[in-house]
Amino acid sequence: MGKMNTIKLACKFVARPIREFVTKPAIRQINVYLYYVKHSKVQEKAVFLESYHAVNLTGNVYAMYQKMVQEYPDYTYYWAYKDKDTIPADIMADTKRHRVYLVKYESRQYMKALATSKYLINDTSFMPYFIKRDGQRYLNTWHGTPLKTLGLDIKGSGRADHKNIQRNLLAADVLAMPNKFTAEHLITSHDLNGIFPNEVYITGNPRVDNLLGTLVSEDTQALKERLGLPAEKIILYAPTWKKDVEYTTEADILQLLNEVQRLQERVPSGYKVFLKVHYFIYDKLVKMGYGDQLISNAIDTNTLLRGVDVLITDYSSIFFDFLPIKRPVMFYVPDKDSYAQNRGFYKPLDTLPGLVTDKFDQLLNDCNQKIL
Repeated sequence: MGKMNTIKLACKFVARPIREFVTKPAIRQINVYLYYVKHSKVQEKAVFLESYHAVNLTGNVYAMYQKMVQEYPDYTYYWAYKDKDTIPADIMADTKRHRVYLVKYESRQYMKALATSKYLINDTSFMPYFIKRDGQRYLNTWHGTPLKTLGLDIKGSGRADHKNIQRNLLAADVLAMPNKFTAEHLITSHDLNGIFPNEVYITGNPRVDNLLGTLVSEDTQALKERLGLPAEKIILYAPTWKKDVEYTTEADILQLLNEVQRLQERVPSGYKVFLKVHYFIYDKLVKMGYGDQLISNAIDTNTLLRGVDVLITDYSSIFFDFLPIKRPVMFYVPDKDSYAQNRGFYKPLDTLPGLVTDKFDQLLNDCNQKIL
């Protein structure tokens, strides 16, 4: 009887991973990745690029890619994506004139490229199954200067809440940071102060080159024509999003769209108000039928900002990038007290470079004063 129980336990032990492999797609994906890690060589002239968990192909990673594909045309580039509608037109064109390949997020092609590319570039984090191999070089650029607290600095956060970001930062050979402020807060808030083993460079945000127009030579009119924007002056409303997607209701969406409509009704002729939503909820708005009222996720934000005349935001890091061109910025923060209590800020809101208000009517009045 004892021998039979031992055999049964052994069978269960063997059968469990097989059952998980068959019934759980995520387990199969991880096994595919591990297979390539174990059996495939690292490609010396291959670059793997992932931005915002492949929700869009923009920001710092996009700006670095634009320069790299010019300087190193003989390299192979793998871009991770989730939705082909979010792929910038120039990257699509590059797939025909350079060694540029689009790999669907967490597909077999994605797993192979992640496992075998020598150079890995990310502005957030790879998934927990990621293993940086000997021979790979990992550059993390992060995705913005933080006004909102990060990691352990978030009020009520636990020590293990951000363990995957912490693990990615430890795996990175190089952190390319926009400024010392971001570097210090990113490292300290992820409990890496004094133990981060690799290199930190203060480089500025590569994506600001797209704001300043140093990567593409064109005037504002040509820029707007390329992006499909009207010739009118542009007011960009770009709030961050404070809810998880599953808790975002249609009422939340309609309130946001109503604010855009009220802005448009109050500004003088010759101005057009556009809405740029956080990538967390972009797909939700498109599925709800409001895609025609949004700036497409295929348009790089910093490229867009070059054609923006007035920026309205809240706690988003977008305003830091906008400052070099010295155009008006306004901050609409109706939930500033609760957000400060529940999340926290690194800088007092009253030190921000523009109107800071929790009253929409005041925002409307000040916006008109800025542009008249």
